[in-house]
Amino acid sequence: MTKEEKEQLVVEFFKTHPDAYIDEISEETTIPKSTIQRYLQLHQKEIIPTRNITISEQLQRNKQRGKQKGGLTFFENNISLKDEQGRFTGSEKDDQKDKVEKKEKDILRITKTFLENSTSTLDNLEELLPYTRDYIYDCLTSSRTKEMVGEEVYQVIQELLRKNRYSFERKIKDSSILEHLDEIELTEIERQIMILREKGISQEEIASRLNISHTTVMEYEDRIIERFNNVTKRGQK
Repeated sequence: MTKEEKEQLVVEFFKTHPDAYIDEISEETTIPKSTIQRYLQLHQKEIIPTRNITISEQLQRNKQRGKQKGGLTFFENNISLKDEQGRFTGSEKDDQKDKVEKKEKDILRITKTFLENSTSTLDNLEELLPYTRDYIYDCLTSSRTKEMVGEEVYQVIQELLRKNRYSFERKIKDSSILEHLDEIELTEIERQIMILREKGISQEEIASRLNISHTTVMEYEDRIIERFNNVTKRGQK
């Protein structure tokens, strides 16, 4: 297939399936994501007939929709139809796929993307994938993931997460947040987290002690940092 044919395939596919995400188009066409992004960028002003909006506008909608829905994608509910030449001819509804199959597909997509972008934080992955950071973290750390990718790969993923996560410990070390705690409005659980963090307790241990998920601890910590940043910004004005 020539470059021109690949470009036409991507553009026509996106116009036919405007709800598709970049990684899904790549999966269906076997064309690299970076190439797909470049092709769509070249045709960004073209109109999608069924939506009467430009390709650029639809891409922005998909990005927002992906975060809001936390991973519910077009291809989880539709089967792509192809002719004998492999060209896409449309799609049909698939109501037979159960939640287990969908989760396994998501796990494979997320782990593959993470390993290909091994320096990415959860925030970076949220930009690359049509899922929320909570769902991404769950898929990277669940016991089902270990069964699917094997113990060795699973341990590689866990080590990368530990190295690349923009941890709360580092945020505390790089800032003067502990000096401004009285200026930050904290809930009782946030205050407990801060007390445990000052003692060097890990996120995993805090989650266990407070009977909440690891991801929830991360969310509370991000909120504390955000409030701290707001306080320091006000102080600089």
